[in-house]
Amino acid sequence: MKISLFLIISIFLLQSANAQSVIDSLEQKLPDSKGKEKIQILIGLADALSTINTDKALSLGEEAYKLAHSENEVELMAESLEMIGVAYFYSYNFIKAAEYLKQSLDIYKELNDENNEAKISQNIGLAYLQANQYDSSEVYLQQAYKSYVNLNEPKNIAYCHTNLGLLYYFKSEYATALNHYNRASEIYKEIDDPVNHANLLNRIAMTYWLLGINDKAITFALESVKEREKIAKPDNLATGYNNIGAIYKDLGEDEKALDYFRRALSIYQQAGDSMGIPSALTNIGSIYSQDNNPDSVLFYYEKSLMISDAVGDEFQSAKTRHNIGLVFKKHAQLDTALVYIQDYLNYCSQIGNNEGIAIASLNLGRIFMEMENYEETESYLIQSVSLADSLDLLPTLRSAYAALSKLREIEGNNKDALEYYQLSSQLNDSIFNIEKAKAISEMETKYETEKKEQENILLKKDIELEKRKSSYLVIVTIVLLLAGVVSIALFYFIRKNALSKKKLAELESEKLEEKVAHQKRELASSTLTLSRNLEFINSLIEDIGILTEFVDNDKAYASINRIVKKLEQQNSDKCWEEFETRFQEIHRNFYKKLHDSFPGLTTNDVKLCALLKMGMNTKEICSVTFQNVRAVEAARLRLRKKLRLEKRVSLASFLQKF
Repeated sequence: MKISLFLIISIFLLQSANAQSVIDSLEQKLPDSKGKEKIQILIGLADALSTINTDKALSLGEEAYKLAHSENEVELMAESLEMIGVAYFYSYNFIKAAEYLKQSLDIYKELNDENNEAKISQNIGLAYLQANQYDSSEVYLQQAYKSYVNLNEPKNIAYCHTNLGLLYYFKSEYATALNHYNRASEIYKEIDDPVNHANLLNRIAMTYWLLGINDKAITFALESVKEREKIAKPDNLATGYNNIGAIYKDLGEDEKALDYFRRALSIYQQAGDSMGIPSALTNIGSIYSQDNNPDSVLFYYEKSLMISDAVGDEFQSAKTRHNIGLVFKKHAQLDTALVYIQDYLNYCSQIGNNEGIAIASLNLGRIFMEMENYEETESYLIQSVSLADSLDLLPTLRSAYAALSKLREIEGNNKDALEYYQLSSQLNDSIFNIEKAKAISEMETKYETEKKEQENILLKKDIELEKRKSSYLVIVTIVLLLAGVVSIALFYFIRKNALSKKKLAELESEKLEEKVAHQKRELASSTLTLSRNLEFINSLIEDIGILTEFVDNDKAYASINRIVKKLEQQNSDKCWEEFETRFQEIHRNFYKKLHDSFPGLTTNDVKLCALLKMGMNTKEICSVTFQNVRAVEAARLRLRKKLRLEKRVSLASFLQKF
């Protein structure tokens, strides 16, 4: 689950004047205006209309830019380009938005306007984020963060942490996302900003919800609602109610979920919020879908679709069409279902949403299978498998394999049917055991312990950092010693009180199995932890480097340099050596079997095989190998060729055989 586009737009930093009175006032002044004043009015109107009428806002921004260029008003040229970028953003054309915002940024850099540089950098980062270009997004969001730190603007620093948290949320790095959210939370508390703090609490709640930790999700969601009730912001309160309803729905408490969805709908309707109403209607319809009552479901879905179409919200309309299509499919109205889901596929293809294409292709394949059009079935299912495998969408990939297994069974090809069934089963076993368990474990430990550590690292002096490290090592040593003593005592007690040698042997066997299982979990989490530590050290070196600019004392400067050199001596090879040691303890014959079957594999190929054997996805492999996404994907393609794998076979599933 991703946070909706509506929520991303809500944190776009440009503040649009939505009041109709402002628009009317500017439109009255426009006919009599000239020169610079006219350009400023055009920019103001484009800003005010950016969320209401994007086509008109775009036209006004372009007109403003032409006039500013002809008048050689450089600063107004930058503002005009900025407004064009905003209009494209709210039109969901995020690449175009980034293009015009970067032109605006270049002008602000020439003008040495650091405030606007920071603001535009942040907005470019958000545009790339929505376009799923995470590397580019991170570059610009980090630029904005550094600028706001230099400017000493706490509120904007908190914005940066919020947006970086959103970035890592989209990258499925939930522990890092929560760390940024927590740092933003502390700032909002210090500057007494309840509005943004309430929104942030909601994001934390949604992150816990995604991870399946519903008790914490409810806690933070209710806390968010309490803060919103204090500040009397109806639209924000409705968003909170909507999210609480979604959590209760997952918990199976449909009555509570329906109550909160209806509260949200009532507020959206009172506020005339045409963006929020369809979302609440769709959520209410989803509750009725569980009662096997298509008329009630379609009533709410179609009402949602009508409003989305009326206001031109193509994103919400496409999602609702997909939901309607699934309702018709469920009730065997296949021709109608086909039309709606094909509409969703066309929209996803238009905006380049590969995840949506994979899901829509899967559902279309299932429909064509029921219609006994097996040629179309195979075409769509193969497309779903290809995209789901490349994007690491394991649940979708599992379902596509299961559907292909059923198709081959219908065709009488039992061999391929069995093969696809096995691939589906393997994915089913690994989805939650590896990815979810690893994410939850990392998130829990980091969110509870790293909050204080991260703040201290940024705020404490170098000597305090050294003391904290020493204290931490002492504590860990004591804990390990105590654990060792307890383990020895417990083992002695078990041996002494064993009823028989047979019972003791059975107990030791169980402990050995538990140890192996623990080693597997430990290997998965320690691999990411080691890479995070190196990332952390690098960021620490950068932060310490910033401090040197403010140090006048030579002795202190030398001390800082010594600390930096110590940190730089850390070696990523040590991480890999430790990984290989633990990996071979668990998978003793993996390397031998792999070399016997494929003697032509290089050292890097073998390393990649080991990481894939652990169930790590592309993003996680990037963090361990310090490569970018493109390099890892290229390495995966080369490896597939060396292993002579067919397109329909998942690389990760294949390596589980060794």
